[in-house]
Amino acid sequence: MVKLNVDGIKIHNLHIIKNTMLAKSYKEKKFKTFNEYEYAEELIYLIRNIPSHIPIIRISTDSPDESLIAPIWYMQKGQFSQYVNEQMIYRDLRQGDLIENINIKHESEKIIHLDDGSVTVFDKKHKDYYHAKSGAYKQANELFLKNSKLSDKLKIRNIKLLDIGFGMGYNSLCAIALKKSKKLEITALDKNKNIIHTSYKNIKNKNEANILKQIYKNSSYLDENNHIKLILGDIRYTLTTLKDTFDIIFLDPFIHTQNASMISVDVFKILNILLKDDGVLICSNSATATKVALSQSCFKSTSCNIQNSDIKGLIAVKGSEIIDGVAYQDPYLIYRDKQLLVNREKVINIKDYNK
Repeated sequence: MVKLNVDGIKIHNLHIIKNTMLAKSYKEKKFKTFNEYEYAEELIYLIRNIPSHIPIIRISTDSPDESLIAPIWYMQKGQFSQYVNEQMIYRDLRQGDLIENINIKHESEKIIHLDDGSVTVFDKKHKDYYHAKSGAYKQANELFLKNSKLSDKLKIRNIKLLDIGFGMGYNSLCAIALKKSKKLEITALDKNKNIIHTSYKNIKNKNEANILKQIYKNSSYLDENNHIKLILGDIRYTLTTLKDTFDIIFLDPFIHTQNASMISVDVFKILNILLKDDGVLICSNSATATKVALSQSCFKSTSCNIQNSDIKGLIAVKGSEIIDGVAYQDPYLIYRDKQLLVNREKVINIKDYNK
């Protein structure tokens, strides 16, 4: 198609429409259709193989709801286009980059030096710093590692750790640095590859910088006792692709009002399935909405405040407890963060009105 020197490309995803031969075949034997996230992954790969000079006019199609059999999507068309664009930017991907030599330029970030010698950046989108002022190392060691008892567990058996919100990598780096006789396997999830580039360019420890550089370039790191696999994408999708269960889950949602999609009751229900029965989940957010979501997902949580610091969090294990309040609800795993905030506020207002 590219060799035909086309002036533009329209890409349509498969729709099964009522009263068609395809609908008849689908009724006789159902076959796979892509949801929003699955189609986005296929689409991104295709876009990377289209020369950068060819305009892409359309990336999805529309069918009337009353005529459509499958797939049923819940993202709006504009939201889907925005999602694909954001994912490509976050992952340092560009149209044509698999067939052309495209130079990716990274914006310089404002680097902040924290109390414990770690560095962080100011996130322009969320208008806040990535880490507590007390320091990223302190948060990793005293909130995540200490409360998960990772060091003790590694003396007994191999451990599988799920690090959600990998960010600048401090939680995983500190886990790798632990002395261990057993093996640690880390599955790291994040949507933003750019921040890993910023981290390895600015972190002071050369060994840590080298680890991060390998993760940035190869999406993995391996040594004698440690293995990290990085998976990029919206965690609400990447979580559903995981086949393993985990001994420990780290959940670092940054600012909960800006990342409500990471702490909805629906995400915690997935995490409950992924966590082993004797496992532990450590979350760096202790907001009421988070506690409520955990309780509605068959978790019991306790608060953890690190002394002489601005670091707070929750320690959760499988169990039953009732906490009154309103959680973020994301039943289709596609709502924007602002929409989750608005929806929760509406429920709170209705409850207050009915009191």
